[in-house]
Amino acid sequence: RGNLPLLRRVISEYDDQRTETLEAARRILELLTRSAGTVEDQRRELNLLIADPSTPPLLAALAQNRIGDFDAAADRLADALRCYQRTIAEYPEQTEAVAAAHFAQSRVLFEQGRFEDSVRVYERIEQRLRPRDDLFYIRARRGFIRQTLLKAEAEYRSNDPALARATFVSLLDYDPSIVEA
Repeated sequence: RGNLPLLRRVISEYDDQRTETLEAARRILELLTRSAGTVEDQRRELNLLIADPSTPPLLAALAQNRIGDFDAAADRLADALRCYQRTIAEYPEQTEAVAAAHFAQSRVLFEQGRFEDSVRVYERIEQRLRPRDDLFYIRARRGFIRQTLLKAEAEYRSNDPALARATFVSLLDYDPSIVEA
């Protein structure tokens, strides 16, 4: 815990050094949650961090995502989705945290069997995160393709081959070079 002020200073003063600030924020979250004990204690620490007006936005956004991760792990999926949505809505300029929230949101929607919604999240990420050489864009594109393929397979397994075929065709319309479709 003695390193927390130094790590917060790195985030505040060197925000143009994205790799270093992300690592500092992750270390702060790790230190806070490791020393807190139970998951509820960890949640309390993270909520205090988020509520503190001096907390840098990047750190608050990642803390919000971490709470969503706790909820998802505890199978409180609706709460997890709300946490991720809060990150997306309240910290739009924190690209890394917002992208992580979108990815987590899509995962939760898929776990709920909401395949179409899961795919739409990836579409939104892809549209938002251009240019095409951006790492998050590439992850979003791969995720979109994977989620769409999983959706089509689920449709096929549930004895709806026409819908599965339409999903595969829509994927080929998106990019004819997708061999799996």
